[in-house]
Amino acid sequence: MDTRERMVEVTARLLARQGYHATGLAQVLTEAEAPRGSLYFHFPEGKEQMAAEAVRRLGEQLGVALQAKLDGKPDVRGGLQSVARMFARQLEASEFTLGCPVATTALEALDEAPALSAACAEVFERWTSVLAERLRQERPRVAAPERVARTVLSLIEGSLLLARVRRSVEPLKDAEIAIGTLLDG
Repeated sequence: MDTRERMVEVTARLLARQGYHATGLAQVLTEAEAPRGSLYFHFPEGKEQMAAEAVRRLGEQLGVALQAKLDGKPDVRGGLQSVARMFARQLEASEFTLGCPVATTALEALDEAPALSAACAEVFERWTSVLAERLRQERPRVAAPERVARTVLSLIEGSLLLARVRRSVEPLKDAEIAIGTLLDG
């Protein structure tokens, strides 16, 4: 893995664990074992550019996991409920320190890092598209698949936040039930 790749990987991991503001450039360089000059060589626009690339990487990785969960179940309902259970397991394993790194980063970036905020929006839009397409395929009678997909994504993201704050997977269990109700209703 080259220096640039290591820097993106380390940034992605740090964003997931501690967020954008707490992720310092010196920490990234140290953990990536990268020389100081390599930061602006690889990322001339600095931390925001590096974080935006890391968010896109995280989004791609989580998108692959989402697709695998959807593909691993006979229907979209079961796949999405499986996603909620996956996040519950990850939260418990991390002692409630790892939520959705894209959501955490998006909230921190809103007013001060427009390129990073745009990268987060791209990721959420891609996830919404994956869900909406699956709904169109499996449930052609759903009147507004994009709206339903955004609602499901909101349920999952909101329940992740509440689960972290409460230090309980109960909100994710509630989301799992609500997804079933939404898709069956």
